[in-house]
Amino acid sequence: MMHKKNAIVSGRNSNVSFFAERTLIYVLIGVFLFITLSPLIWILSTSLKPNTEAISFPPKIVPEEPTIDNYFFVLTDPTLARSLVNSLIVSIGSTALSVTVSDLGGYAFAIFYFR
Repeated sequence: MMHKKNAIVSGRNSNVSFFAERTLIYVLIGVFLFITLSPLIWILSTSLKPNTEAISFPPKIVPEEPTIDNYFFVLTDPTLARSLVNSLIVSIGSTALSVTVSDLGGYAFAIFYFR
């Protein structure tokens, strides 16, 4: 008879524990999403502000007068294409070098006889 009573009590505790665990998981997911998405929202918000409002203090999340002039400036800037090409050259070159060195190292470890 005691076992049944303990089983009922432990079943209730497990439901409470499950609810608490589930709540903790949702809170942690919410905190993670806030930390992850806050910079992205700030970047988007700042990109829609005029320059004077972007550097004003105190900063505001929602722009008073949203504008897409910053996007037009970036897309029509002639130095952007050259900067993009330079970045691609450096990133592709460093990736190719890293893959080559890693392949050679992996091959050396594969055929080396360890005692």
